[in-house]
Amino acid sequence: MDPTSVSERENVTLTCRTKCTLDPITGYSWYKNGQPIPNSNTYSPVYRLFSVSSEDTGRYSCAVEGHEDLPSAEETLTVTCKNMGFKPLVCYVNIVVKDISCKCKRIFKSTVFFTPDSPRNTSVSASPSGEIVKGSSVTLTCSSDANPPVDKYTWYKKNVTSPKASGQSYSITNISSEDRGEYYCEAENTIASKNSTALMIIVAEKQTSVIAAAVGIIVVVLGVILASCLSGFMWFRM
Repeated sequence: MDPTSVSERENVTLTCRTKCTLDPITGYSWYKNGQPIPNSNTYSPVYRLFSVSSEDTGRYSCAVEGHEDLPSAEETLTVTCKNMGFKPLVCYVNIVVKDISCKCKRIFKSTVFFTPDSPRNTSVSASPSGEIVKGSSVTLTCSSDANPPVDKYTWYKKNVTSPKASGQSYSITNISSEDRGEYYCEAENTIASKNSTALMIIVAEKQTSVIAAAVGIIVVVLGVILASCLSGFMWFRM
């Protein structure tokens, strides 16, 4: 057999040799793992395998027609996966991978690397959004993608050195004009930290237009009542 170890899609030539003197027209039979190979009978001592695959791996032998009870010694053919020259695949995942399962028809080795990643896509959202009325509350939430996950969130107000709070959410209650400004969060895992873009909190005054209208109505009503009272008096000259 030439060669005995090949890669997939290569060709293999098997040659049957004997020291006995044979008739020029002699048939040969071929076997794989002790079983006859279908349609392998030939009058040539050469048997070829083209574009082999892992399924062609096995023990091969031959015998001269009429003497099948005296097969040759077995030769082992090993077919290995061909290196296709693929470059490593690098990808990002936003979750902690626990279990991986796969199925394949042909067995091959593949090394998978999970590279730790610092926080990415860090952002802040507010609920409720838009202008916040004095005296009400607002909750800020920090979101970030990281592997390993973020284990620490810190809140800051722009142009203020000391942190405002810690945790993924930050609530401001009984909000006042002093609370207006830009807020951002810092997301941190075991690899690094990342700041979000700042979110502007606008504090609006309470609405007073309804009260002013009510006061105007009261003034008008009082004026009408006073005019009615004055029209009921009569004046006399002494």
